[in-house]
Amino acid sequence: MSEVAAIGGESILLPFRALGVKVFPAQDGREAEELLRNLVSREPPFAVILVTEDLARDIMPAISEVARGGGVAISFIPGPGGSLGLGRERMRSLVRKAIGVDL
Repeated sequence: MSEVAAIGGESILLPFRALGVKVFPAQDGREAEELLRNLVSREPPFAVILVTEDLARDIMPAISEVARGGGVAISFIPGPGGSLGLGRERMRSLVRKAIGVDL
């Protein structure tokens, strides 16, 4: 069975733990990037990695690098301050690349 991981602040991740998601608390971008790289190099790798938007903003180059490698889906979830719009913008970009239409 494919596993799902989540990276973010501990309080944000508590509900995900209750759903069976493997949670990996990170306090800052440095910790989040290290966790992301470890999670994608794990055997077997996680199928989906969720990252809170506040941390994703700080590690976007690493996320882009991992996403180009394929094999893992990375999605964003709102952080402690709510949504920053990163998830919507990422989806818009993917749709634009896939079908050539800007939603």
